[in-house]
Amino acid sequence: MILAGFVAACAPPSIEAPDAGIVPPSRHLADDGRTRAPGPGDAWWRGFGSPTLDRLVETALAANQDIAAAAARLDQATAHRRMARAELLPTGEATAARLVSRDSGAAVGSPAPLPITRLWDLGFATTYEIDVWGRRAAGAASAESSERAGEYDLAVARLTVAAAVVDAWLEAAALTERTRVARANLALARRIRDALARRVEAGSSTTIELSRQDYVVARQEATLPSLSRAASRQVLALAPLLGATPEAAVADLHPEGLARLRLPEVGAGVPSTLMLRRPDLAAAEARLAAASADVAAARAALFPKIGLSATLGVRAPTTATLFSPQAVTWSATGSLTQEIFGLPARIEEVSVQEARRRELLAGYRGAIVSAFADVDRALVEIRRDAEEERALRRALAASRRGYELSVEQLEAGAIDLTTLLDLQRGVFETEDALVQIRLARFRAVADLCRALGGGWRREAEAATAATP
Repeated sequence: MILAGFVAACAPPSIEAPDAGIVPPSRHLADDGRTRAPGPGDAWWRGFGSPTLDRLVETALAANQDIAAAAARLDQATAHRRMARAELLPTGEATAARLVSRDSGAAVGSPAPLPITRLWDLGFATTYEIDVWGRRAAGAASAESSERAGEYDLAVARLTVAAAVVDAWLEAAALTERTRVARANLALARRIRDALARRVEAGSSTTIELSRQDYVVARQEATLPSLSRAASRQVLALAPLLGATPEAAVADLHPEGLARLRLPEVGAGVPSTLMLRRPDLAAAEARLAAASADVAAARAALFPKIGLSATLGVRAPTTATLFSPQAVTWSATGSLTQEIFGLPARIEEVSVQEARRRELLAGYRGAIVSAFADVDRALVEIRRDAEEERALRRALAASRRGYELSVEQLEAGAIDLTTLLDLQRGVFETEDALVQIRLARFRAVADLCRALGGGWRREAEAATAATP
């Protein structure tokens, strides 16, 4: 009765539900509403239209070691969850013993040796801690939340690896395109050099003018090895992402030019859905839920432990009487234990777990704010890069018309070489800048796909989307 009253007077500590405390914005600041394109799909990288890139990403998702490590950590979390659930059950053990002993006769004042005792002992013992305060249930809840965090971490690893492969491939494709542009510009520079050489022979130009064009040709020739080296470096960067050595992973791998790729159109969607589309946010929320359960478990550890134990067995000197009714033995025990001297440490453990929860809550809120900023940043880059590309295309068209006319006039001997060199430099620089801004647009789209979670959806949104 005393025990029942004590139990009724104490309520189990509750697990505090995670609360971000941040209201999602009504719209993305950089989204002007002109595009209603769908968000990224599960295989968002296919939108770039490169079969080679598709193959590389699939290979990386299957063989990358960071993903394999994340999968192994998930297996560990699953095992810990099973262990925590198993602790909610009673423990039991079966025993079988053969006892042969003889006590000292001298110890009891007997002049003769005492007889030898021979016993067979078979039994089963079980103990069970009644989880009145919810300590073990909170531990199981923490393990389940940690397992979910492991699932989301695996999704984060897959998204990170896929994005890294796409980024390296886009950079390599841009360098391939820049090399093509540099070769075309080199051919034009050599054409002008040949025209100047003919004019020098005819006496209508000076060797100084020819030397200036020789310098332009040499500079164009010098850019080719650096571009080739940078492209090779980007291709080699794919090897660790693919989980293989460079010889096995990227041998004879030649990126297509950036002009052959397709620029996907991706919509940002409603900001309120972002928290259901980012696996890193889901992982942070799951860890926060696990921390809340750890706080509840630490608080429950302050209360007494209530345990039950029972044994049932048989004991007899011979196997013939081992299973007779008189050989049966049993016992039952109830216990109530309260830690005294270790209680201050238990109280401090509660403080530690509460501080850890506050830390994770701050990190969770910061991750949410950063996620919205990532989307807005990518949308700003997409819009500004598109505007810059349009301006560069207009500038290139104008400079190319002037440059072509100046080359014709040069061959006819009716243009100043300084004007020609200025136009030539303008065409070369604008074409290279156009390739680089095109790369920036591709990267901005890839960043938007990554900021939106790469097509990943949490169970809640996936179920809602599947409902007709």
